[in-house]
Amino acid sequence: MHLYLQYVDELLATLVSFRPELEDMLQQLQDQVHLTTQASEAEAAKITGTSKAASAARKKTVPEPFNLTQPKPKLQPIEEPLPPPVK
Repeated sequence: MHLYLQYVDELLATLVSFRPELEDMLQQLQDQVHLTTQASEAEAAKITGTSKAASAARKKTVPEPFNLTQPKPKLQPIEEPLPPPVK
C-alpha cells in the first residue's frame, strides 16, 4: 500500500510540473474551437439566409404527449373442474 501511495504522489508531482504548458495548450485549443464554431455559424447563416436574431424570433417547437392506445385486457383462462378422486 505504501508503494502505491508513493507512486501516486510521484505521478501527481510530474503532472503538476507540466501544468503551465498544458494551460497554454488548452487555451489555444479553446480559441481554435471557438473560432471554428463562429465560422461555421456564419457560414450556415450565409447558406440559409438567417441570422441569430432571426432564428431567435422563430417559433419554437412545443412537445406534445404521444397518443398511445390503451392495452386490451387479457382473457382469464377458464379453469377446468378437477376429476373426482379415485376411491
